[in-house]
Amino acid sequence: DQLRAHDVSSLGLGKAWFLVNVGGIFETYVTDGTSAGTVSIGQIQSWASSHTALLPDGRLIFSAWSTGNGAELWVSDGTPGATHVLVDL
Repeated sequence: DQLRAHDVSSLGLGKAWFLVNVGGIFETYVTDGTSAGTVSIGQIQSWASSHTALLPDGRLIFSAWSTGNGAELWVSDGTPGATHVLVDL
């Protein structure tokens, strides 16, 4: 089995965001293009969207679905602790 990155989006400031589908669960990563600078910021069950926007403060906003929340808008600054549902719709 090969893991393939997809839905790569630029975060600006030399970083990019991408998804890896691992058995139907999307693992979300941020990278600066180096091995040491590539980190998982969390798992989002079922799907996440490649439709993303970069907020003026450098955070990424995207849509994703998870069992606990359903389809929601998420926000991330590229760290696991600050990746969360933006608002419960």
